[in-house]
Amino acid sequence: MSAIGEKAMLPILASLVQQMMTNPDWRYQNAAIMALSQVGEYIDDIEQVKPIMNMVISFHDNKNPRIRHSVCHCIGQISDDMNPKIQEIYSEQVLSIMSKLLYDPVPRVVSNAAACLANFVEGMNEATLKNYLKPFLVRFFEILQNACSFTKESVISAISTFAETSGKDFLPYYDDAVNFFFRMMETHQDKLYKQLRGMIIEVLTIMAHAVEYENF
Repeated sequence: MSAIGEKAMLPILASLVQQMMTNPDWRYQNAAIMALSQVGEYIDDIEQVKPIMNMVISFHDNKNPRIRHSVCHCIGQISDDMNPKIQEIYSEQVLSIMSKLLYDPVPRVVSNAAACLANFVEGMNEATLKNYLKPFLVRFFEILQNACSFTKESVISAISTFAETSGKDFLPYYDDAVNFFFRMMETHQDKLYKQLRGMIIEVLTIMAHAVEYENF
């Protein structure tokens, strides 16, 4: 698409994707969603991306976990590529969907939902995020108590973004979060958790910056 241009490629891609999306074989649907995750990098017009987002969102509760996983990936990628235009339009819808997928029975879907949130929240404004901060943080810390390592890593990245974007609004949750992460450092000493401990150090740093020096 980069070499040929969106005007030539988008109609062709749209036709192919439409056919694949209606195919009953989940593998075609999955390939279509993954293809759509790349379009935000090459399209500047939000009006052209809206139909794509709406189509992808409609698959968020698909019975196949690989489809749900790909939906999270696609939304997260488009959110990153079209920041902050997508966030201005889809904040309520995407946050509602991801709040449900954080309870998905498949760990990899939960992990990708958290990763999607990390990308999406980065483009939100502080005032909008404030209303969603508490319920998401509650769920994040629930996941951190029971999840496997790769899911914990995604959730920690999401918490970092929530803290950075919310700024001073993160202050009411700061003390509990710091204490929680210090306990995690104590209970995750095995070599297996080396990357996880590094991410905990990073999130502690970002949270401290968010609430400013005096509170830190």
